[in-house]
Amino acid sequence: MKKYKITIAGSLIILGILIASCLYPFYGPPDYNKEMLRYDGQGDLIGRAPFPPSLGKIFGTNPNGEDMFLVVLDGAKYTILTALIVTFFRLLLGVITGTILSFCHPNIKTYFKDFFIGFRYVPSIIIAILLMLPVTVRYTGIPIGVVITYQIAILFIVAFPSVAVTTADLVEELKKQTFIKSSYLMGANHWFIVRKHLFPYLRSYGPLIGVQQYMNTLVLMMHLGIFSVFIGGPQIGGINDGSDDSPLASLSNEWSGLIGQNFKFLLHYPWVELISVLGFFLLIIIMNLIKRELTANMQDILMYSNSVRKHTKKGDTPKTA
Repeated sequence: MKKYKITIAGSLIILGILIASCLYPFYGPPDYNKEMLRYDGQGDLIGRAPFPPSLGKIFGTNPNGEDMFLVVLDGAKYTILTALIVTFFRLLLGVITGTILSFCHPNIKTYFKDFFIGFRYVPSIIIAILLMLPVTVRYTGIPIGVVITYQIAILFIVAFPSVAVTTADLVEELKKQTFIKSSYLMGANHWFIVRKHLFPYLRSYGPLIGVQQYMNTLVLMMHLGIFSVFIGGPQIGGINDGSDDSPLASLSNEWSGLIGQNFKFLLHYPWVELISVLGFFLLIIIMNLIKRELTANMQDILMYSNSVRKHTKKGDTPKTA
């Protein structure tokens, strides 16, 4: 455990933010301590929202007078959980599909690559925006849970082919190793190879791949926010920008949505935009530190030699097809 201090500490920080965000409806003010006007001790008006960072509100307020720290805290759960769920399904289904492809006829893998070839050459952000347009360009009234589920599926789809093909290529390389060829010569079937050799190897590298996919998902979500694609969908009557139109805003206060809706305030009220960006940077920095630690300790994780030793344990003789 001492070798994974950064991983444990980083995970606890993210977990703490997630728990605080999930419990916000039970302890946080629903109006985010809204303060449109500010008066001095004599009752004279001294300013109106947005207010810059201060001791009372360390990240300032937006033009609606809402405390940006509370807004970002409330929306944190949607950012963290969305990226986590997307990563989980990318890793699980991508690895399973890639492993199956590696044991299929070579033409099947070729057809799979050809079918999803567009995902390799077209930027993921373009595909995601096009597929999310039905629920992001206007307020639809669709429940937030339904919208997020649909968007999670899209975020999964845009990276699933790459994970599957990469896994298939990795498994095919592993199948060329001497210890796996020896198992086949001794009569092992495909299931035995997967269970005793491939699964331990992929399980060892799974956390590292998962961290990379989590960071990729966060970056993609942040780019979606810049194009005003809100995770959870938009709501009417967003941040007041002084115009006659009713602007759309993030319904969930998810961080990428906050980046998109507050981008127009960057020059005049930078604190309104930067707090959401800092939230993303915090997550990415933590995940990058975890990735570096996992990579540095990779030699201590189960490697090829472990698979060979398991193969030779008592009762682990290969099963013939």
